Amino acid sequence: MPSMSSMSSMSSMSSPPETEPPETGPSETGRPSSLAPTTPASVLERAPMEVLSLPNTSPIPLRMSANQWLAMLPAILRSPIFALSLVQALIGAGAGLFISYFNIYFVQHLNASPALFGLLSGGAVAIAALFTLAAPWLAARIGKVNSIALTELVSIPLLVTLGLTSLLPLAALSYLFRQGFMDMSNGVLQVFSMEVAPRQHRGLANSSYQVAFQVPWALTAPLGGLLIAHFGYSPIFLSAAVCYLLAIATLWGIFGRGREKRFCAAAGCTVHIIT
Repeated sequence: MPSMSSMSSMSSMSSPPETEPPETGPSETGRPSSLAPTTPASVLERAPMEVLSLPNTSPIPLRMSANQWLAMLPAILRSPIFALSLVQALIGAGAGLFISYFNIYFVQHLNASPALFGLLSGGAVAIAALFTLAAPWLAARIGKVNSIALTELVSIPLLVTLGLTSLLPLAALSYLFRQGFMDMSNGVLQVFSMEVAPRQHRGLANSSYQVAFQVPWALTAPLGGLLIAHFGYSPIFLSAAVCYLLAIATLWGIFGRGREKRFCAAAGCTVHIIT
């Protein structure tokens, strides 16, 4: 019969040795071991954080000095946007002198009835719409600048006749066709004004044209009323004719005689003229 000491030694030999539980922390390489938890939260907690740094950039000056503006002034004055803004300013100045006073000119000065003036106004708009349909064909035949200058030039004698005559039938006929010829190439002028402007500056160009047209109109409209009160109606029509002639001369002098191709090529557009 074995003794108690031999039995205790046998039981100790048969039992497995006690070992410590494996670590669950990250290994020497920084990655979690195979027994480590792999939940997204634990991965994010143990992953190192990287901070992105932006490169040092110098601030862009928002204001320009007087010398910088003076240095840019010659280029601005030679730009097509400035030239066409000047054209719009002259047209707006001329239109502001007399457009607002057409109704009282016919009704009070020429003794036309309000119904007749309304009929003339509707007819002038209809004729202008018909002439506008023919403007693209004319621009394709002789060029955009030539068509704009030609149609506006034809309207000048009608404007002078309208202001100098005292005969209602002659004034009515001049009124009908003057607006038609003057407004005939408005769409062509708008297209050309956008084509010669650089693509990245076309928004600025459009705003400049609008301001250049509306501001002189606002300034010359009260001036036209003062001229009528002191000198009658003839000076406002003659002054408007001078403004229109200056606008035509500016447009033709800068863009006429085939020079519109050079401005369009610089802006990246093409000019198609049927010969």
